[in-house]
Amino acid sequence: MSGILEYRTHELLDEFKKGSNLFKFYEHFKILNNVSYDSYINCFMSNDPKIKGNCQNVNQIIQKWKSLFETFQRTENNTSEKCHYLVLWAYDRIKQCSSKAFCTSWFYSLLEEFWKDKKFCHDVTQTNEFKKKYKKTFNLEILKNKRELYDFLEYFNNISSILKDNKSDKKQKYCKYVSDIFQLYKEIIKKSCSGNYDYEIEKFQELVINKEEILNILKDNCPNHFQDVSFIKNNSTKCISKESSNKNEESHHLSTHSDTDNIESRIRERPSIKFSDHENLLKKIHENDNLYGSYFYKKYENLDKTVHNDNTVNTKFESLKSNYNDISDNVLKKLIKNIIHLNNIKDANEYRKSCLYYKYWTYEKMWMIWKKKSNYGVEKVIDKFLDLHSRVISKTTNGYMCEFHFYVKNLEQLEYLVEQRHLDIYFKIYPFIKSNIYCTMDKKDRYVKYLDYISPLYKIHKGDCCLHYNIWGDYECHNYFKCHDKYNPDNLLHALNYVGNNDCNNFLKTSKPQPGNSDNSQKYNADNDESDINIKCHRGFYRSENQDYYSYICTDKEGDGGNSSASSPLNSSSMNMIFNGSFLILGIFFLLFLFCKVSISFYFIIYKTIFIIIFSQMLQFIT
Repeated sequence: MSGILEYRTHELLDEFKKGSNLFKFYEHFKILNNVSYDSYINCFMSNDPKIKGNCQNVNQIIQKWKSLFETFQRTENNTSEKCHYLVLWAYDRIKQCSSKAFCTSWFYSLLEEFWKDKKFCHDVTQTNEFKKKYKKTFNLEILKNKRELYDFLEYFNNISSILKDNKSDKKQKYCKYVSDIFQLYKEIIKKSCSGNYDYEIEKFQELVINKEEILNILKDNCPNHFQDVSFIKNNSTKCISKESSNKNEESHHLSTHSDTDNIESRIRERPSIKFSDHENLLKKIHENDNLYGSYFYKKYENLDKTVHNDNTVNTKFESLKSNYNDISDNVLKKLIKNIIHLNNIKDANEYRKSCLYYKYWTYEKMWMIWKKKSNYGVEKVIDKFLDLHSRVISKTTNGYMCEFHFYVKNLEQLEYLVEQRHLDIYFKIYPFIKSNIYCTMDKKDRYVKYLDYISPLYKIHKGDCCLHYNIWGDYECHNYFKCHDKYNPDNLLHALNYVGNNDCNNFLKTSKPQPGNSDNSQKYNADNDESDINIKCHRGFYRSENQDYYSYICTDKEGDGGNSSASSPLNSSSMNMIFNGSFLILGIFFLLFLFCKVSISFYFIIYKTIFIIIFSQMLQFIT
């Protein structure tokens, strides 16, 4: 993501921009053009001590924001207006992130950290008007639409003047532009139930729709585009009904990490089947091929077990049930049981695995509750679950605590998390499916239907997770995704298409790995997937006690609080390697001194060099 951010608007509005306070705000903040997510991460990754020593941490970046914000005086000291400018500026930085979810999250966290300070927007952010203006979304199309409507309203007086000027040679271009904006407005009205455009719709109606003189200007000066203005007024407050909206969102769920160029194609690529069908498809594979003994299946089976005679769970349930009437008693008891089970796990690795399974299971329960409660907002459902979780969960003796981290509480984010569970299961049963494709197999349809469901999810999440995989083999979603191309479900679908054909044997002979290859798929082992719950470390950014670390992070990226490699960068095994190696070399030169009469000055130089190596290695671990 480039750090350069310039004020951009529609080409027809470009001539008016110098009179805009938002344009002046962008110019004032130009000094921050070199502060991007990529430059921030690359700085901490650098092996050059001089570069690393000059890396700015989050507090320093936010302090720059505050300084610039405080010195911007073009709004007659209107703090609310300045805060809105900051949001629009941050939205444009987020749009530069494209599909990089952690980049988007980073900018949102900077923005929200900024206005915690009561001197800077804190009070403004508590107002209803600001809550309408600021929507935390990972859907870049929404950010693009919000800005387009803002610019149109910002320059509407200039636009009106040109429309009324019969001598203007640009009049028809502006008529077309206004018509396009009205078309966008009509599309947004259909989505107004989401709440993402509350402010824009309100201002559009106030400044344009409800002003008869404005509509007459459009009708008189752009008759080809605005023949019937009454239609505009009569259709300006309707949105898709909740029921049809839910169906649309379920069957055409938009990924929270889509970029603006791929939104329409990604909607078309979404599976047309419901999430609930995933369990039915999986069940058919389980029943026919006996995966019941697998580690992950046992985990999910235990999570979903009904509670009967557990006094601890029942006591907790009785004390809490009045607060959670919207969650069925059965699900509520299961939640309490599962959290208590987590609290009692002593082994750190087992805790991390169990936490991850518990979260995947909970995401799906959240979605199912929302689906049944048609009058319920997704955020309310999520908040209920998180509130219950916070009441029951406790830190283990090892200092670990299973936590949820929602970047934003909406349907897109929740469904994205449910998809993570589905993909996690796919990668666990992948070796089994692959090893069971053979030319005379029957009932291949159960695999085809399952893989047809997984394939579009795989493509979307691969785009989000594997941006850096081909560069340095690193990727963002270790806990549920594998970036190697061999896991592409389309490869399995392609193989299944050959089943029953004359060329089947030749195809499978060349496509399947031969014995002895590292990629050789074997019959499914019930214990194979235990190690797949990823507790490996990966490069990443970690924040602890107001300090920024770039280090190897272990599973905590998924929200499992505990001891991270980033917070304890110097470990005993690493230090042992450094000291043992260094003293081995030192011992060799000591023997040379004794038996080969090496000069004392030479010995001193070697000793000094080894000392510098040890010290620099310690410094590298610490930083």
